[in-house]
Amino acid sequence: MCRRQVMSAALVLVLATAHSAAMAEDPEPADQDEQPEGQGLSTEGDPDGALGGMSDDTDLDAEPVTFVYKPPAMVNPAGRIPAVTRSQASGVASAYVVAPDHVAWTRVASPDLHFYFLEPVGTPVEILLIAEDAMDPELEVLLTQGFAAGFHSISLDALEVTLEFDRVYEWSVSVVVDPSRRWLDEVSIGAIQRVEPDLALAEQLASADLAARAALFASNGYWYDMISATFTLMARYPDDLHWPALLADLLETEGVGDSDNLAELL
Repeated sequence: MCRRQVMSAALVLVLATAHSAAMAEDPEPADQDEQPEGQGLSTEGDPDGALGGMSDDTDLDAEPVTFVYKPPAMVNPAGRIPAVTRSQASGVASAYVVAPDHVAWTRVASPDLHFYFLEPVGTPVEILLIAEDAMDPELEVLLTQGFAAGFHSISLDALEVTLEFDRVYEWSVSVVVDPSRRWLDEVSIGAIQRVEPDLALAEQLASADLAARAALFASNGYWYDMISATFTLMARYPDDLHWPALLADLLETEGVGDSDNLAELL
């Protein structure tokens, strides 16, 4: 069922930057139905279930964890995703989904999807999620409250949208310049697929702290879980500049958005 909604600032919580996230107790991914209602865009809890219900015992005195994203082995270079469609109107804010140019993985049923703007946005923003073999979208949300420049996220869990295993979904963020002339939209597109980790990876994740889990996600193609885990680390340790620098490097390496401006937004 398509969930079509129009939301205002009074109805949603917006993640303006990763540093301002308010981290609550970490929910177990399997218990996502127990999340509080009415949070269309949410800053609460562990964004991607990265802790799997466990506390974060990341050792801050240890050598900083670094990692490099490795795309899933099944990625088809011929099936690249067109990342951005630039508006032909002048003065439109640049929008970017935090996604690589291929179908990237998550293990989470209802993950957070991250995106960012280089400039403040005063016009409506539409977020769309549709399965590649579907006619109607799973999610179509029009956000009218405006956005600051910087990183934001939308919670599929809060919106009660669930990804099916192994099904490919395309998602997009559009800055709507003129509702009557949608061809003027600024559009950024990503693709996501929910894939169950194999037993060996699941066992490694179960015994790893959050930083090690982020590294495991990266090396096994779980882009969206890697991104959410890194944002969680940034929120929990706001004085540690290692995590925003690592995230900026990851995004630049994968050609996500405008790399010249990433550092100042994180």
